[in-house]
Amino acid sequence: MDKVLVRISLVGVLVALLAGCDFRIYQIAPTPTPVAPPPAGSACAMAPLAQLQAWMDGKLPRSEKEVPGGVVYLAAPQVVNCDVNTMYFQVRVGFESEPLVVELALLEHAFDLRYDEGQGTVCLDLAGLLASQGLNAQGVSQVGQEIKVAQTRASITGGPSPLDAMPPEVRQQFDAAVEANVGIQGDPQTQGIGDGAAQILLDWAVGELLEQFNNELANLIGACIAVP
Repeated sequence: MDKVLVRISLVGVLVALLAGCDFRIYQIAPTPTPVAPPPAGSACAMAPLAQLQAWMDGKLPRSEKEVPGGVVYLAAPQVVNCDVNTMYFQVRVGFESEPLVVELALLEHAFDLRYDEGQGTVCLDLAGLLASQGLNAQGVSQVGQEIKVAQTRASITGGPSPLDAMPPEVRQQFDAAVEANVGIQGDPQTQGIGDGAAQILLDWAVGELLEQFNNELANLIGACIAVP
């Protein structure tokens, strides 16, 4: 698997005072490195960023996985640069439980492009796999406070739970981590699941979404965009 550069940049917390505890944690993307204008006849010269973005929007939309108390998401890829015959894009990873949004990672990757003048197309030469090399610790901790112990216990009362899809060994580790965090006087309605359980939950959910994303990515190998 090609190594994927993962840049995690959690830079600020915005508190919406009028909504009490309503707030979002924002992750600001790094400024793309400036590149020289693409040479004539290159793929980037034939397919501008706006066209590449529109094409990506139609092929790789946002994906979500339900977890107790919210969803873990992979946002739609955002094209940030095109350098001669290489298109660079970013994928944001986060947890959402309205009104809270915690961004956990910013993944960066690239496609090699090939311009076929005879066919009037720009095609993807190569698609590697997108991988996460670690989630932001502050974001994981915030999710561990947001998801309450009671929200993980739906299956105990006989109701369905997003955790039902977890592999048995992962579920066992998760349940043990939740229980290890429960205080003697803890209220399961207000007590969070803690950092350890949140890490297990998010690693599982993000792994599932990345597997789905990479399957969709693989289907794009050799795909082409019509250009003038």
